Amino acid sequence: MRVFGAHVPVSGWTLAALLVGGTASVVLAGPLSRRTGWRRGPLLGTLLFLCGILALTLTPGTEPHSDGLRACLPGSFPGLVHSVLHTGGGVSGTLLNLVLFLPFTAAAVVTTGRWLATAIATVPLPLLIETAQSHIPGRYCSAADFVTNTAGALAGVLIGHFVLSRVPR
Repeated sequence: MRVFGAHVPVSGWTLAALLVGGTASVVLAGPLSRRTGWRRGPLLGTLLFLCGILALTLTPGTEPHSDGLRACLPGSFPGLVHSVLHTGGGVSGTLLNLVLFLPFTAAAVVTTGRWLATAIATVPLPLLIETAQSHIPGRYCSAADFVTNTAGALAGVLIGHFVLSRVPR
């Protein structure tokens, strides 16, 4: 599927993962809310955003595999810079990768009230996803995606922190 000119791999697997993950989010939001003391609405939003990230990034795609994990690990620093600057799917792909994690981390900060813990917990997520993608049929690892996903996650943390600082408790 094309979104603003960038290829977004959506398949039946993606839709099934969204359905299962969305149902699990709704079922788990109440018990998690009672256990943690976090408000149910923001917690449900956080879980749904996480479900969306996982469904869009970890379901099998249709593109052929390219070099597995080596695609993320260029042999030199200039190769890494070139990979980050030129393999993210163009401007549209870069923007979509930035936006992918932003609502999740902003919602997580608002839900938990903890911006630093959210940043520390979510920064490894893009790395884990890119590593996993190197082993999923039709997916591939991209250093550019890792960088833009991480930047989007950190921007979401900042936005969530800004929202928390403006809302009376």
